[in-house]
Amino acid sequence: MNVSMSRQELTDILWQVIRANEMHDNVHVRFMLTRGIKKTPSQDPRLTISGPNLVIIAEHKLADPTSREKGVTLFTSTIRRGSPDYLDPRLNCHSKLHEVMALVQALEAGADEALMLDIHGFVATCNATNFFMVKMARCGPPPANIA
Repeated sequence: MNVSMSRQELTDILWQVIRANEMHDNVHVRFMLTRGIKKTPSQDPRLTISGPNLVIIAEHKLADPTSREKGVTLFTSTIRRGSPDYLDPRLNCHSKLHEVMALVQALEAGADEALMLDIHGFVATCNATNFFMVKMARCGPPPANIA
């Protein structure tokens, strides 16, 4: 997709929105880029009649402090995260049907969020957030012979 703007130009536009709204901290920015306006509802890129549409939504969004204190409960969903051969996981697309279905499943199970596996059964991500794991071989100070 031809964005017709450099990375620096996009960054500058984001900052213009933040400054215009006098936002200084606890700001969450959503940046959405579409191919543009279509002459009829269709996926066909040949029906695009405008340049790309850029939508920037900046909102004040403070993280819920209780999440840090009590943590977040996860439910391992049976809805799998798509394979990279049909949807590149590095792209955050507007179609969120799988993530929504996984979240509904997690909520029905009494959890806060869904842990999603890939097509091979390995942890991929959560439905709305990234998943990170810190794995330690042992706890406590290192043995005396390790410098």
